[in-house]
Amino acid sequence: MILQVWAVLFFSIQGPWLSLTMAQTCPGGTNQIIVSIRTDNYPQESSYRLQDQNGNTVGFRNTGYYTANNTTYRDTFCVPSSTCLIFTMMDSYGDGLCCAYGNGQFQLWLNGTLSASGGQFTRTDVRSLNCGISQSCQSPQLIDTGNYSAPTRNSWYSYQPSVRGMFRISTCQAPSSFNTRIWVYDNCNVPVLANDNMGTIFFNDSSTNCGIRAEVVSFLDTGRVYFIRIGGDSTCSGAIPFRMQYDGPIGGCMDPNACNYDPLATVTGTCYYYPSPMCPPGPDLTLVQSVFENSLQRATVTANAGNCWVAENCLTGYGTRTVIRFTTDIRNIGQTDYFIGSPSSHPSQFNTVNCHGHAHYEGYAEYVLYPSNGGRIPVGFKNGFCVMDLDCPSGIPAKYGCSNMGITAGCGDIYSRSLDCQWIDITDVPTGDYILAAKVNWDQSPDALGRRESNYLNNWAQVCIRIFTDNNGLKQYSKYPTCAPYTDCNGVPYGNSQRDCRGFCGGTALSGDINQDSVRNSGDIPFFMNGLVNQQLTYSRCLDLSGDTALNVWDVALLGNCLLNNNTGQNCLFPRGMRSNQTHSTKILAIDTVQRTIDIGIRNPQHRLTALDFEIRGIQTSQISSISRAGSPTWVYSFAPNQNRIIVMAQNLSNSLVRDSLYQPLLRITYSATTDSLIYLFKTNAAVNEFFESLQTYTDTTRWQVRPASGVPLTGQMQGSLTYNNTVMTSMGGLSVRVLNNLGQQVAVSSTDAQGQFAVTNLPAGNYTLQIVNTMAWSGVNGTDALLVSRHFAQVQPLTGLRALAADVNNSQAINATDALQISRRFASVITSFPTGDWIYSHSSVSIQAGSSQTLNIQTLCAGDVNASRTF
Repeated sequence: MILQVWAVLFFSIQGPWLSLTMAQTCPGGTNQIIVSIRTDNYPQESSYRLQDQNGNTVGFRNTGYYTANNTTYRDTFCVPSSTCLIFTMMDSYGDGLCCAYGNGQFQLWLNGTLSASGGQFTRTDVRSLNCGISQSCQSPQLIDTGNYSAPTRNSWYSYQPSVRGMFRISTCQAPSSFNTRIWVYDNCNVPVLANDNMGTIFFNDSSTNCGIRAEVVSFLDTGRVYFIRIGGDSTCSGAIPFRMQYDGPIGGCMDPNACNYDPLATVTGTCYYYPSPMCPPGPDLTLVQSVFENSLQRATVTANAGNCWVAENCLTGYGTRTVIRFTTDIRNIGQTDYFIGSPSSHPSQFNTVNCHGHAHYEGYAEYVLYPSNGGRIPVGFKNGFCVMDLDCPSGIPAKYGCSNMGITAGCGDIYSRSLDCQWIDITDVPTGDYILAAKVNWDQSPDALGRRESNYLNNWAQVCIRIFTDNNGLKQYSKYPTCAPYTDCNGVPYGNSQRDCRGFCGGTALSGDINQDSVRNSGDIPFFMNGLVNQQLTYSRCLDLSGDTALNVWDVALLGNCLLNNNTGQNCLFPRGMRSNQTHSTKILAIDTVQRTIDIGIRNPQHRLTALDFEIRGIQTSQISSISRAGSPTWVYSFAPNQNRIIVMAQNLSNSLVRDSLYQPLLRITYSATTDSLIYLFKTNAAVNEFFESLQTYTDTTRWQVRPASGVPLTGQMQGSLTYNNTVMTSMGGLSVRVLNNLGQQVAVSSTDAQGQFAVTNLPAGNYTLQIVNTMAWSGVNGTDALLVSRHFAQVQPLTGLRALAADVNNSQAINATDALQISRRFASVITSFPTGDWIYSHSSVSIQAGSSQTLNIQTLCAGDVNASRTF
């Protein structure tokens, strides 16, 4: 079926609104769909895709399309009235649209009625519109065991087993010409219309029992709901018959102390114990060489800031990258299952300290380029976000999926070259001859049951290639017909011996072992930081963990990231530094020559901050304390009284400081003496973001004239409180109070504590504007507020003070019927913002005199909440 879609793209400017609107209603027999996106403070990170049930794209806005902050965009589509639509809202950074960085949201309107809305999610939020039973994951048909018929491709069903055991979902009853597929998920917030196994816990495209028709045979557990999608390609021209069948329990040894223990067994079988000759040999993973070498394909991919491809080592840089894609077919040819389990049952097999925040099985596959002159170039990893039985020969049931990972003896796990990270990045690889190797279980770790492989020599697949740049400046590759086995520095074929950081083959020197006690642990971090600030470290490859030929806090942070990942895995393969194109700025915010303090601020508009390394001139540092906003990391500082260098790093490196497009306070330096008549920042050695990437740094080197600390101070200060203007005067904690000079430049900033208190010191005499940064959600308005506004302009019940300011929601400097109408429309969700913004404050300016101390009791209301009914 060809889906006809009418999209009218008329632009109209409506105050702060940028809209794509229809000039007239949709034709008969169609539905009007309006996609309304209100952006947050980072609009370029947002995108959406609107698809029909067959996966055809109806509407799409890519990252970078939205450019205006806190602005509403609308797209209008006319689609056949019978069409079920799947909407996926996406955020490339992973913090949704609300509420950390602006109050963005999406709304889906169906024929003038609000059908769905949201904004608080991480990377994706999936919704359905106009979908009946079985047409979407949000409205699946509940089934039991038995025979069913999917009316069309991408029909959805849900099943909750009443018993544990093996189940069979089969489309073998479908016509033999149907190329069917079966997808099984454990939630609906997934790329639901992907044609591959992305996001699934079980998947099958073709089976050994019925050819191109699909069949999933897997272990299902009680207490879980499984979402099943039945579909295929365009050959599935009609209804697709399928069957849900219980095949029975799994028999096996249920004693964990036995050598043949089966963690999925539901019926007790015979157990054997070491050293019994009946104990099976271990699993044996291998890569299918022919699949690997015959699947190579050149391609390009684009990585943006915040893209997990870079953070998780799939690419070695941002922007458009040239890659070689390939398929890996991993087989367990041993006599024992390779069991991994799940993050909840076997957490030691996984880590969650990564960009996506979901569990990764460490050490699953590594992709390496070996130059002809020795050494190695790590160019990619395949973290096992799901290790499953995708291909089992007839007679061997598949048991493992994403909810309980592993590979059954005799089965295989296949990753197609179309999947993310099924590639190596050759963009920056020099011209030359290389061995491209793919290695499974590259760190030779045991499985979750402690079973080691019976053979590690067959864990490789390799191909010899030449990488070069063609006459058009494009990176290319060619494949050699034969390829001698790789040998390590000891001459061992497929060996793992490498030169250590001192250059010795098989040497024991560990990169990052700063105190040289032959162990890389948390004790090395203070040694590293103290050595840097005291200028006691001599450069060596063992210390240069980033590979940038310099020693700074970036190296310390990379060491900490290695330790976060249990001191093993790809994050401990040094050097491994990645530079980001994000910018970071450091400046002095204020100097108090009376209290002898210096406030340091940073501007980090695109990233979170994990560590900073900078130098200051003109003082002897005696103490450092945090002035970061509430909820910031606990910082660890390192400095030396007679040195100029200061290092700050998050104590727990899985935490970081939130991003901000304006300067925000970071730390306060207390100094014991001055060493010059000028105090200034000299340079920034390194700044590190949450992905442990080095940032492009800018240092404000403005010279501050030092004045004597005696007599009347040349500056003033202010302090005060911020409360909501209700009867109990609710304290407003966690807000930023920014102080702007008459040029609109920020000169100081403070944060309110839990009691709503704030303080700003060392303000030169003058007039300032206050700017309150409030990320709390707007609420509290109802019909009573509209009535009170109406009574005011009718002179029945006048509003005064802050409540009168809150009533003027259209910012006309007068209260009239339009304000009451705007309040009613927002309460009814017809509009999503006011021209005045969401919050009203009682103070907007302050005058500071030399030596004075101003106390401000600032009160606030949500715009339109004239009866102050907002709840906290």
